[in-house]
Amino acid sequence: MKHEIRSNYRLLVIPDLREVFPRGDHDATLLQLSDMAAGMRRHVDHVTEVTVHWDTRAVCSFCGYDWEEATADDLASHSEDGYEAPLLGEPLCCTRAAEEFRHNRTDNKENQCRTP
Repeated sequence: MKHEIRSNYRLLVIPDLREVFPRGDHDATLLQLSDMAAGMRRHVDHVTEVTVHWDTRAVCSFCGYDWEEATADDLASHSEDGYEAPLLGEPLCCTRAAEEFRHNRTDNKENQCRTP
């Protein structure tokens, strides 16, 4: 018969950062959380470890949407649509990101052609 054994107990503390830290300032937030962690180690008994963790996600600097790039599957599915398909690796979120990608790609190709 199946029997579940519970182990690896831990306490997860999630601070309310909405009013305390400047939005988007990773270094300032990390410093504040590190100070909190040091306080927990000093003042809470039976604590083995306190660490700071965060989630990371890529977003577009123009529109703020999640970063998504055109894949080989995307190119294959649009091969006969009659409109300009994105390039492999081109951002799909907004026109400005796609234009920047194409501009940078053109610049890189020109620089490669100039090198002896």
